[in-house]
Amino acid sequence: MAGGLARHAASTVPPGLCAEVAFPHVALRPFVSRYVQVALDLPAGSTLQHPLSALTGSVATVLWSGQVTMRGAGIENRIASSCLIGPLTRWHDNLVTGSLRTFCVHFTPLGANVLLQLHGCDFQDHAVPFGDVLDGAVGARACRWSDQVAQAAGFAARIALADRFLLDQLCGAQAHFDLVAAAVVQIGQAPEGVCRVSRLATELACSERTLRRRFHEELGLSLKRFARITRFRQAHAFLQGAGGVDWASAIARFGYVDQAHLIHEYREFAGTTPARFRTDERFLDNALILR
Repeated sequence: MAGGLARHAASTVPPGLCAEVAFPHVALRPFVSRYVQVALDLPAGSTLQHPLSALTGSVATVLWSGQVTMRGAGIENRIASSCLIGPLTRWHDNLVTGSLRTFCVHFTPLGANVLLQLHGCDFQDHAVPFGDVLDGAVGARACRWSDQVAQAAGFAARIALADRFLLDQLCGAQAHFDLVAAAVVQIGQAPEGVCRVSRLATELACSERTLRRRFHEELGLSLKRFARITRFRQAHAFLQGAGGVDWASAIARFGYVDQAHLIHEYREFAGTTPARFRTDERFLDNALILR
């Protein structure tokens, strides 16, 4: 059975947007955080510049109408019709043109490694076609699935297709990174959001060097960067739940030094400040902040 389904239509920016969110089959939830479908019709010849905050997990994207280009940190990367987007180490702009129709699977940090049999993740901040990053049989199945998604009649049908494809992948999955998986859990549960590598290595009974190396091999992110993004997203979720005004509580709860420290993280990972972050103008961030 699929999880909860919600529909979100932006009230002011941009007009004509419909962003829909659903949660996967319960067996997939350790590996998939949610499914997101976006429909957006822009006037002919116009382009929408839409920012997206940093992410620790990969995203499988199927795009069958319109065009999206990722731009950030000197990188400009057009999103193919079926591709994997690696973890985002900082905020990016998405440049949207035409009549956009897209369906995305947002994976947990190690979810794509397990379900799509990725051996390491070295495409951070890039969108890479399935065939360039997935092994032969998995890539072929993923391409067939993306074709079915593009032709499906509605969001519910695409959810069912995604659940079926990923549950089939789960049956043959073999996790091989218990150390990294344990580190991801520990980072997410770190007291006051602060993760110290030395303490984490001690708790996991390994050297700091081994932990850093294995972490980067599997996720394509340094352990420190991953921990910073995780803490930022936790603080951001807290602020949005509190109406975006309880900065003092966020600073204390997530271990930031002061307000300037939190604002610096917002600028690097969201491209704005907490005061200027508006969910009605950032439909993807809004979709991904749901609990």
